[in-house]
Amino acid sequence: MLVNKCFISRRRRLSNLLQEKGLEVLIITQPANLYYLTGFTGEACALVAMRAEATLIMDGRFTVQAREEVRGVSVRLQKGTFPEAVGRFLRAARVKRLGYDPAALSVAQFAELRRAAGRGRVWKALSGLVEGLRGQKDSSEIAQMRKAARLASNVLIDILKLLKPGVREFEIAAEIEYQMRRRGASGPAFQTIVAFGERSALPHARPTGRKLGKKEWVLYSATIAATSPALSLSGGRRNVFGIGTGQYARRRRRQLQRLGQASNAEKSMELRGECWLDTAWTVTSCTVLGMASASRFMKNPGWRKVKSSA
Repeated sequence: MLVNKCFISRRRRLSNLLQEKGLEVLIITQPANLYYLTGFTGEACALVAMRAEATLIMDGRFTVQAREEVRGVSVRLQKGTFPEAVGRFLRAARVKRLGYDPAALSVAQFAELRRAAGRGRVWKALSGLVEGLRGQKDSSEIAQMRKAARLASNVLIDILKLLKPGVREFEIAAEIEYQMRRRGASGPAFQTIVAFGERSALPHARPTGRKLGKKEWVLYSATIAATSPALSLSGGRRNVFGIGTGQYARRRRRQLQRLGQASNAEKSMELRGECWLDTAWTVTSCTVLGMASASRFMKNPGWRKVKSSA
């Protein structure tokens, strides 16, 4: 019930924005925005958000799922192509002033949508309207972000004991994703990152069959997609870099600079030898990255300070 009220409140806020901009309808197709406003976790559909009501239009693959997940929103079966179905619905609703996100529709889709909706309608391109709402976190979302941060931190800590010479990158990646799901996450929000040795300088390295050697750097990322509707596809991001000593931090920075792949965030890494925390926007909840010397992480007290402060 509380979750349903959350979605209703969000749609009400959107309705107020539409009124302020003099629009009757906003057409929404991005999955993150669809979830944020309705709770629907599927794909290949459109939300026609009006001031007083909202309708999801989709093909037959997702209608049963939508009726299970969504409350207070009509679900209509799509007939024909997506632009045709939405256009016919708009024509029948007799709305005149419509908003859409030009980044979410191709030129061909928009042209077909306009033809199906008929003449006499005013179309206004709007970017970032729902994203602006998503950027304002309520107390329930903040609580869920904290929960996801704790979950990711616990996964990071438990993975440390598996970092022994001979283990492969894809084995650690598989264990990270298993532990996330086991503790309540719906899965990784992004591709899990695990890299050993020289590959740890690659900020978005994909796990391979490379084995961990002695005294090698380890980079791994646990990016949580929480099952909670108040968080999934709507939260913030928490990065935690655990550094064993200042010497290791300086070595890591030099390695990144040699490869010319240090991001602004990585270049701003503090060299105190403990932790560097940064909060950044992303579609989903929480990211925790850990780096350690495989042969020393258990002995180094600095690693005991790695934590999330979301």
